[in-house]
Amino acid sequence: MSSKKKVAIVDAYHDSDRGGAGILAGVIDILYDIEKQEESDIEIDVVYRFSDGDSRISDADRHTNVRYRNIQTHGQTISTSWPNKSLVNYLYALKIILTSLVILVLPQLSQRSGVHAIRNADYVISKGGHFYQFQDKNSLRAYFSAYHKLYTLLLTIRLQKPLAIVSHSFGPFNNYAAKLLTRYVLHHASYTSAREIRSLDIIEQLGGNQYNLNADTAFAMNLETDEGAKKVVNENSLTEDEFAIFTARQWDFPKYDRTEVPQLYDNYLSEMAEIADWLVAEEYVTNVALVVHNNGTHQPHEDDSKPINSIYERMSHSDKAVIIDKDLSPQTQSELYGKAKVMIGTRMHSAIFSFVGGAPALAISYTHKTEGIMAMLGLSRYVIQIGTMDTKKAKRRLKEIIKDRESIIEQSSERITTLQKELISDIKLHLSQ
Repeated sequence: MSSKKKVAIVDAYHDSDRGGAGILAGVIDILYDIEKQEESDIEIDVVYRFSDGDSRISDADRHTNVRYRNIQTHGQTISTSWPNKSLVNYLYALKIILTSLVILVLPQLSQRSGVHAIRNADYVISKGGHFYQFQDKNSLRAYFSAYHKLYTLLLTIRLQKPLAIVSHSFGPFNNYAAKLLTRYVLHHASYTSAREIRSLDIIEQLGGNQYNLNADTAFAMNLETDEGAKKVVNENSLTEDEFAIFTARQWDFPKYDRTEVPQLYDNYLSEMAEIADWLVAEEYVTNVALVVHNNGTHQPHEDDSKPINSIYERMSHSDKAVIIDKDLSPQTQSELYGKAKVMIGTRMHSAIFSFVGGAPALAISYTHKTEGIMAMLGLSRYVIQIGTMDTKKAKRRLKEIIKDRESIIEQSSERITTLQKELISDIKLHLSQ
């Protein structure tokens, strides 16, 4: 039996963000797999991106704590609780900067349990996501945003802990000051991986130290063995492999002129409804399940119930549609998606969950991370751009997916097994340093 290893997982987000919860679950499951392989003892602490005192931290770990009872969870290492008034905001930001700088110099002064977890860790893993993008063109504001988001990693570097930044998306960076700080972190990390090629190119441009390409860690998530997903299917009178699932999200189309955004968003919702109606009318499926993937309790703009309800209202065959808005764990949600004939997923992780659960997906892409993830599976063909929703193309691709469903499932399953092995190998290497 090897000696105990203490691992702090940082950048955990919120269990209302199903993708973030799935990413975290994948990292924890990888660590437990390594523990079994090496017959070692790994003690895990998880540090969230919301601090104690921030109302969002109260239920951030509600599914994670049920699934993984032996881990300890902590609030962020820097305050994320902000006053509402703008003038007070600036003063509070100044206070945060000054206080946090003192802690960087003298970490032992911090009373935050998240800081203590990192101080006591042997290894630190920054779990993946798309946190590290800085598009504000105001230099001062952009630098503070980068400092605030990167603070836990800066603290880890200050404490001289081996830091692995695993399966992140990076960019865009529209500000030199933010680039400079990100470059410093990447240069001092012992290992960095991107979850798609474009982000890997950005790491290379910023001068990362040791880096490569890894899958999103949600691909390594082990599923539930309970009857949660089956119960949801039965409650909604759905038949396994005979219904389609749709996920949607609010989106502001940042690459387009602001005057075009309302029409683009309206087109997106109408075209999703048209595709849902077509699947039912052509009898490819008996029902459509419109699923609220994220419920937005952590961030109002992440509330998927708004676009989901709008799609339902636009459908001609709404009598064949059900809205599923349940607080499910990422594992149960993945199993639910796997019971569908096909997923039409705007949320990138809804597509990942679908493949992990055992069902094919047509991905609606809103950022470069979607194309990258689908390319990793060898399924780039099954991506539709949200800004130029082409219903004719989407219908052609869905016909292909339904026709070749079994071979796509087999291909994705084999690829996911390979991706899981690569993730375990790379994280194991980090823990051996």
